[in-house]
Amino acid sequence: IGLGAYVWIALKDYLDFFSGSVSGPAIVLIVFGAITFIVAFFGCCGAIKENHCMTMTFAALITIILICDLGAGIGGYVLRGKVETWLTDGMKDSMNNYGEKDGV
Repeated sequence: IGLGAYVWIALKDYLDFFSGSVSGPAIVLIVFGAITFIVAFFGCCGAIKENHCMTMTFAALITIILICDLGAGIGGYVLRGKVETWLTDGMKDSMNNYGEKDGV
């Protein structure tokens, strides 16, 4: 949650370079942080109460989160060329608009 909030706050100054789409990954980080917090709560409650069902729910949700993390990592690695192109195009567009808008 903290990393997502930091990314959102720190990159607001660079929105002109990225066509305003920087907040998407930050929001995703915040949402996944909140989901991880809830899952960790299930794990703690299951361990304290020694509840088999809650502990198994925790294990299943952690497995799903691990699979999603692996998928996101693999997807990011596969699409790294597109990200570089997206960043380069955004920078070129912002250079063409230099001096025309406030804050650029």
